[in-house]
Amino acid sequence: MRALETFPDIPRVDGGVVVLRAACDADAAAMAEGLRDARVQRYIPGAPADATEQSLRRYIREGVPAYWAGGSAAVFAVADPASDAFLGIAMLTLPRQLPDIGEAVLWLSPAGRGLRRATAALRTLCRFGFEELQLARIEAFTAVSNRAMRLVGSYAGFSTEGVARARLLDPSTGRREDAIFAGMLPGDLQP
Repeated sequence: MRALETFPDIPRVDGGVVVLRAACDADAAAMAEGLRDARVQRYIPGAPADATEQSLRRYIREGVPAYWAGGSAAVFAVADPASDAFLGIAMLTLPRQLPDIGEAVLWLSPAGRGLRRATAALRTLCRFGFEELQLARIEAFTAVSNRAMRLVGSYAGFSTEGVARARLLDPSTGRREDAIFAGMLPGDLQP
């Protein structure tokens, strides 16, 4: 397995209709807007709706490189390949206790949705995990009610493996809800 800390720079990974790249200061305004989106707030646990451009620039300059250097997460900006405009975040978290298993996290701003960008971003992230990090398995979960992301996961090659009861907290209602738990092995990745 290749460790994240061995990458001298965050790589740029082509995904056809999207590219995964290092986030930059110019992304901060679009990132802040995306984090305030109702769907991101609803379905991404802990997404900070009150993040400012200044706090996000600090996260981009200090937080993201620290994740890579510490080996705990590969964090990418999802961008348009032609304009390089920020569309969202794709991340593989890598728990120390399970070094060859990653967890995929993805969110796209409203401007980034459509054109199968979410599927392309998730496939590209998983391809990076399998080919570059040599992961044996990638996991993901989403709210049962998040039909769009469940379809994206299926199109990318994830198989539903179960339901985690009361796994997520809906911030709009304060109620817990069930999550679909899915997994992918290297041979499951869809082209």
